Amino acid sequence: MSSSSALVPTTFASGAPLPAILTNAGESVIQRVLTFFTSHLPNAHTAEAYARAVLPFLSWCDTQGLGLEDVQAVHVSGYLRELEEHRDLSETSLKARLAGIRSLFRFLVEGGFLRYNPAHDVRGPKLRRRGGKTPHLEGPDMRKLLDAIDTDSLVGLRDRALISTMAYAFPRVSTALRLRVGDFESSGAGYSVYLRGKGGEQHRQALHHEAASAVLQWLEAAGITEKQAPLFQGVWPPRGPRQKATGKVMQRNTVLQMVKRRAERLGMDGNLCTHSFRATGITAYVEAGGSLQTAAQMAGHADVRTTQLYVRSSEKSLRSEVERIRFE
Repeated sequence: MSSSSALVPTTFASGAPLPAILTNAGESVIQRVLTFFTSHLPNAHTAEAYARAVLPFLSWCDTQGLGLEDVQAVHVSGYLRELEEHRDLSETSLKARLAGIRSLFRFLVEGGFLRYNPAHDVRGPKLRRRGGKTPHLEGPDMRKLLDAIDTDSLVGLRDRALISTMAYAFPRVSTALRLRVGDFESSGAGYSVYLRGKGGEQHRQALHHEAASAVLQWLEAAGITEKQAPLFQGVWPPRGPRQKATGKVMQRNTVLQMVKRRAERLGMDGNLCTHSFRATGITAYVEAGGSLQTAAQMAGHADVRTTQLYVRSSEKSLRSEVERIRFE
């Protein structure tokens, strides 16, 4: 290392120590890896996911006594095989691990720090999923959930507005939380929202009148008018007549806990999550005669096969068919 090595971080921002495979490679490699996590990846959520994929692999390389230049495809595939055998990870999780490892090493190759990407030719497990796993709500249960929200409080108005937006416009929770007040606007016959999704995908989405009404009531009650302010804000205190919007965007985990709490009160599936509203809305739209292609456009999917995973109508058909079986 150079004489400035004292300035080189020995841990990530999360506090996790740098694996020896990096510290032994030198200051410039460390800075390149930190740049990958802090600047190269599109957002903090992706960085967190890639860190969970990459750091254990780099630590595994330490246990094998490997230097950065020593890592080969056989090591990457061997590591993934160990995960599959000893940790019983799903095909999706293994593919995510491989994607993170491949992306980091590609970044090092592009920067001239490695000659080749050892993960480039490693084949991940084949994923043949015919249906999605995200729990969803049937129409009557979705209606029950929305109607059960107490709109006499600021928290209730906000929660109904947020859940309605996710169910009627199909955004991921992270996309919904990126919305600013100025992204919600009148567009002729109704209202729309400007959604900024994964991978830089952006589009303006018409908003169902019920969701638009819920958002308008929330904004009016909260007195939020600043166009650059987060559309869905925290509220403090959480109870009582003195509730006020904080001006700060809600956190994803806060939304998740809110959804689970409201679902539990109604005796609904304990596995219900924020992504459930995406599956619920898409299924309801397709069942009402909407096309899969339009649903994909609304959901921001590049491939209708991805959208198909969210449609649970086929599951219900199969469920009714299997009931034909009789052992008498």
